[in-house]
Amino acid sequence: MERLWSYLSRFSRMTKEMTPSHRLDLLTDGLLNYGRRKSTDIGVVNKSKREYVLLLLHRNNIGLKRRAVDALNRKDRTLEESQMLHQEMRAVLNYLHLQHDLAKKAVENYHQPGLRSALIHHCKQLEKRFNLATDMFS
Repeated sequence: MERLWSYLSRFSRMTKEMTPSHRLDLLTDGLLNYGRRKSTDIGVVNKSKREYVLLLLHRNNIGLKRRAVDALNRKDRTLEESQMLHQEMRAVLNYLHLQHDLAKKAVENYHQPGLRSALIHHCKQLEKRFNLATDMFS
């Protein structure tokens, strides 16, 4: 919690003379950015911490059984694979959301009945894919 407040303290000078709703929006965006940044960096941080622990173990000649080290490696690999999967899922959801927005804008701009109905059908398919992907990744 202290890290969040430390991060948000930078906003205090900016938000001093804002309206409450604008201040709330800015702080919400700041927290979302902080959370996104931390979730993106978790794989790198985990890898560096793991390397540091292995260096300490090697330096201090602590006699761990090989199975314990292998279990640590397996857990680390599983975590990295899970992190990569989450990044891919976010990319798929963002792509589908972008395609859906583009198709909706195209529907609003075109007035030809045949083309408009084809675009509406395409929008519905994208909505189905987006909902399916959201259900799969939740």
